[in-house]
Amino acid sequence: VLLITFIFFYLYDQYKTDLNDFNFLDLNTYIFCIFFIFIGIFLQSFRWFLILRKKIFIPISSITVVIFKSLFISTFTPSILGFDAFRFFYLKKKKLSNRFSAFSILIDRFFGLFIIFLFLTFFLKEIFIYYLK
Repeated sequence: VLLITFIFFYLYDQYKTDLNDFNFLDLNTYIFCIFFIFIGIFLQSFRWFLILRKKIFIPISSITVVIFKSLFISTFTPSILGFDAFRFFYLKKKKLSNRFSAFSILIDRFFGLFIIFLFLTFFLKEIFIYYLK
C-alpha cells in the first residue's frame, strides 16, 4: 500500500494531474464492469463443471463457491498459483487423483487461453484502429 501511495503521489507530482480528470468513470461504468466480472466468474465455473463432470458430479453452485474462495486466496499469494492450488486441494478433498486434479485445472487454463485468443482475433481490427489513430 505504501508503494502504491508513493507511485500515486509521484505521478501526481510529475504530471500535475487533477483528480477531477477521472470523472469519466461514473457509477454506471463501475456497475457494468462488476456485472461482467461476475459473468466471467460464472462462465469459468460452468467451464470447470463441464470438465469435472466426466469424473465426478459436483454441483455448479459448489464450484462457483470454490472459484470465489480461490480468487480470495489468490489475492494473498504471489501470482495465480494460489488460485490453482486451492482448486487442486479442493479436488484432493473430494478424493480425486492428483493426476486428474492437475489435468482438470490445466485443461481449464487452456480453454481460458483459447477464449482469450478467440476474443483477441475478433477485436484485433478495432484494437489496431484505436492505437493507430
